[in-house]
Amino acid sequence: MNDPTFRTFVEGLPEYRRGPESRNDNIREFLFLSDARRNELIDQTVGAQRAITGSVKQTPLMTEQSVKKIEGDFEASKIKNNKSLVVQAEPLSFGKTKRQSQANARSVQSFIGSPAWDYVKAKGNEFATPKEWMGFMKGSLSKGVKAEELDDAGLILFDDKRNPIGGDLFKLNKSDPKLKIPKSDVLAVLETNPTYKLQVKNYSYPITKEDLDKTKNFELFAKDGERIITNVILDTPVAQRNALRRLVKDIEQDVNSLNSINQKYSASVKQVNGLTSTKQELINLQASGKLSTNDRLIINNLVKEYDTLSDVASKGLLKTNLPRHKNVFNDGGFNYQEKVIYLDESIPGNESAKKVYPSHFNDPNPIAHARYDQRGVDTYGDTFYIGEIQSDPHQSIAKKLSKYEGNEPLIRNNPFGNKIFNNKTKREIQGKIDAINDLTKKANERPLSPPEFDELKKLQKERKILEKNFQVRPSLIDAREYQMTYRDRPGKTYDYFPLGKESTWVKATLKGVIDDAQKQGVRYVAIGGADNYNFSAAGFKKKIEQFYGLSGDALGTYRKVPGSSKRLVDGKNIGKYRNWDTGEIEGTAVIPKAMQDIAKEIGAKVVVRKVMKTDITKPYKVTDADGKIVDSFKTKADRDQFLKTDTDNFYKPLDLDDPSNYNVSVVLDLAGSKKGKMKAYKLGGLVQVKREYFAPLF
Repeated sequence: MNDPTFRTFVEGLPEYRRGPESRNDNIREFLFLSDARRNELIDQTVGAQRAITGSVKQTPLMTEQSVKKIEGDFEASKIKNNKSLVVQAEPLSFGKTKRQSQANARSVQSFIGSPAWDYVKAKGNEFATPKEWMGFMKGSLSKGVKAEELDDAGLILFDDKRNPIGGDLFKLNKSDPKLKIPKSDVLAVLETNPTYKLQVKNYSYPITKEDLDKTKNFELFAKDGERIITNVILDTPVAQRNALRRLVKDIEQDVNSLNSINQKYSASVKQVNGLTSTKQELINLQASGKLSTNDRLIINNLVKEYDTLSDVASKGLLKTNLPRHKNVFNDGGFNYQEKVIYLDESIPGNESAKKVYPSHFNDPNPIAHARYDQRGVDTYGDTFYIGEIQSDPHQSIAKKLSKYEGNEPLIRNNPFGNKIFNNKTKREIQGKIDAINDLTKKANERPLSPPEFDELKKLQKERKILEKNFQVRPSLIDAREYQMTYRDRPGKTYDYFPLGKESTWVKATLKGVIDDAQKQGVRYVAIGGADNYNFSAAGFKKKIEQFYGLSGDALGTYRKVPGSSKRLVDGKNIGKYRNWDTGEIEGTAVIPKAMQDIAKEIGAKVVVRKVMKTDITKPYKVTDADGKIVDSFKTKADRDQFLKTDTDNFYKPLDLDDPSNYNVSVVLDLAGSKKGKMKAYKLGGLVQVKREYFAPLF
C-alpha cells in the first residue's frame, strides 16, 4: 500500500505491530478507520512532510549566521552582566527579574535555574586568570554546581576525577595563562548555555472528557424536543410551519455538532453560533403559548442542556496544539497532554541544524517529551499520570556510540564552547589589523624601512594564524586528553544536544510536569510501570523495565525471566528492575530514581499508591465486551438497575478494588513541597553520553 497516511498510521502503532508479519492486519485495520481518525492521520502526514523539509542541513552561510548569533548572544549577556560586578540584583534567579521570567512562560527558565550562574555571581572574583577560574569551578562542584552544566555551556570539562581536560578555561590556561578574565565573561558563557534557551510546548485538547460528560443527556432531551415540536407542527397552519421545521433541523444539526465535538475535543465558531441561535428559537417557542405546561418544562430542560453544551463548545474555541498520539496510551484518565522540550535554534556542526523527528513531533531539536493525563489517588483529577518519557536525539546518540569501534574517541560537537577564547582572539585579530593598517598608511606616504617591512610581514602571518584558530570547535566528551578537532572531520564527531545525561533530561522533563502540577493544584505526579498495558503489548523489553520499573503485585507469567513467579511483597519492589539472568531485583529504575532525587530537592515525598483510571466518587463500574470501562455509578443499586436493562448481557460489573481499574505506581506527593525554580542539572562528574539504558520508542 503506497498511501502515505498508511505509513503514518503504522508509525503510531506499538513496535511489535510494525513488522512485515503484521502488515495484512494493519492494512485491514487501516481500511476500516473512522473518517475522523483518517482526517487526523492526513493532518499528521502533511505536518510530517512539512517538518521533513524543515529539518535542514546547514550550508556554510547558515553556519556562519548561526555562529554569529551565538557570539552576539554572548556579547549581549557579557555587557548586561558587567553590572553584576558591582550591583547585587534580585534574589539569584539566573539573571532574570521575576517579571521577565513570568513574561517568558514558554521557556524552561520559568521552572529551572542555573546553580552555576548563581554561584559565580555570588562568589566569583571580579577578575581572575584561567587557572584561578578552573580552581574556582572545581571547588563549585562540591557546592551544588554540576560538571554537566559547565560542559554544556562550553566553559570547562572535567574527567571522572574532577581534573580539567577541556573547555574554554582549559584552552586559555594553555594559550594565555596570565589573561585576566572578567566575571561578566564567565557569567555570559553560563547564561548563553543552550539549556536555558530551551522552549516548552504543550499539546492538549481545549475540551476534556470530563467536560463532555456534562453533555451526555443532551441527545436524549433533543429527541424529546424534536417530538414536541413535530406535534406542534401538526397543529400549526401550513403557511407557518417552515420556521418550526427549520428548528427541528437545527436541533438535529446541533446533535451532529455534539458528536463532532466528542470526536475532536474542540469546536468551531459556526457550531457555537448554531447552538446560540437554536437556544434562542427554543426560548421564543416557550413564550409563544403553543406548548402545554408539561411540554414547556421539557423544552425548558432542553434549554438548560443548550446552556451546558454552549459553555463546553465555547471552551473548545481555545487555540491549542492538539495532541498527536492519544490513541497510543494506557486506558483510563482524562485531559490527555503531551509536553515537548526543544531548542528552536540552529546547532552548527550537527548533522542537521534543526533536527526534526516527524513521526513524533514537528518541533526542531527536541531534547525530550512526556505524555500524560489526569487520574486519581485521593480524588479523581488529583494526579498527573505519566505514561511515557523519551528523548529521540539522545537515544540516537546512544546507539551511535554503542556501535562505534574506532580507535580514536568520538568527539562531541559543541558550537557553544570557546566563547571567551574566541572573544580574546577577536580582540587580538583586531589589534593586528590596526597595526597592519598603520604600516600600510605609512607605506602609502613613504617606503617602509627593512624593520618595518619585516614587522608588516610578521603581523600578516600572525593575523592568518589567529584567523585560522578563530572557529567553532567541538569539545571532548570522554576522559581522554582534551583534543581540539575541526568540526568538519567526517565521522569523528557526534551531534550536540544539551542535557546529554539520561538522568538529567529525565529530571528536566519531570520538572516540567511538576511545575504544571504545582501551578494547577494537582497534588500527585505518578509514573506508569513497565508492565502497564501500553508497554506489555510491546513484548516487555528489558530496557523498558530498567527505565520505568515494575508495578503490580506480581511479576506475571508471560515474562520469560528467572523468578517471574515471585510476588512483590507489600509493594516494596514497585519501581525496581530485575537482573534478567538471575531474576533478582537489581536496583531502582531510572524514572523512579529521578523522582526520589527531585523529592529531596523540593521537599516532596515518593510513595507507592493505587492510581485510579476512573472517577473514585463512582466506585461501581460497568465494562463492555473489550473490558473497557463505559460507565460509573455512585451506588451499587444504580449499577444493578442499569444492568437489568442489559438483556443481552453485553456489559459486565467491575468494582473499584478490581486490579483492572487502577495502576500501582510510584507517586511523587507534592503536598508541602517548595515551589519555584528547580535545578536544571543534578549529577556531577564526567560528562559522558554513555547510556546503558534508554527510553523506548512508541
